[in-house]
Amino acid sequence: MHLFSVQCSAFSISRVRLFIIQYSAFGICVALCGCGLLGGNPDQTNIALRKQVQQLQSQVTTLQAQHDADQRSLAAWQQRSPKIPTLPPDRLAKLFTVHGITFGRLTGGTRLDLHKSFDDALKVYVTPTDGTGQPLKAAGSFVVAAFDLSGTQPIQVGRWAFTDEQALQLWGGSFLENGFVLTCPFENPPGHSELTVKVEFTDELTLATFDAQTVVKVNSAPAPITVPSTTRQP
Repeated sequence: MHLFSVQCSAFSISRVRLFIIQYSAFGICVALCGCGLLGGNPDQTNIALRKQVQQLQSQVTTLQAQHDADQRSLAAWQQRSPKIPTLPPDRLAKLFTVHGITFGRLTGGTRLDLHKSFDDALKVYVTPTDGTGQPLKAAGSFVVAAFDLSGTQPIQVGRWAFTDEQALQLWGGSFLENGFVLTCPFENPPGHSELTVKVEFTDELTLATFDAQTVVKVNSAPAPITVPSTTRQP
């Protein structure tokens, strides 16, 4: 069977599984409503049904993330050069692969020049995650962009690219969290304390691209003091 057909079949199966679980959750919700109309107070049956709904909702969230990652992998596969070797979907399904990225809690402004009283760079903590939301150390490249949207006109504070070779040297963390630590010196110093940061990660294994966006706080440089000119009276 052609690889494209196999991959499309795998994605169709994931969509069917997602539909079945969503339909099951809907059926249980209907059952809960029926119990509420027939009875008065929640009993053990209602409690058990509510637990099943919560479990199904959790499975829906996980399968939705897997489905979204499958779509990205398919798009990347279609754009891939035929000369680049790739694993078939059934083998990729057995591996821990990237399904998304998350920001670390320490993401924000930082001072590279300790003699300054304000931030002159961003430190972006990013972690790829697998289909269950767990951290995954995956090879790939990053593109970071930061914008100051607090003024009347949006200003791009900077854009920074990190190759997969560079990113491999930037994995780190602490006892609180692990991830890639991307240091981004400001190209245009921000004039406000809030920046919008967008990160794109391209997975080296699947060539799929994942993005995430957040708002961070920085200690911006103080505005220059303008001294009004005085006209000397004759």
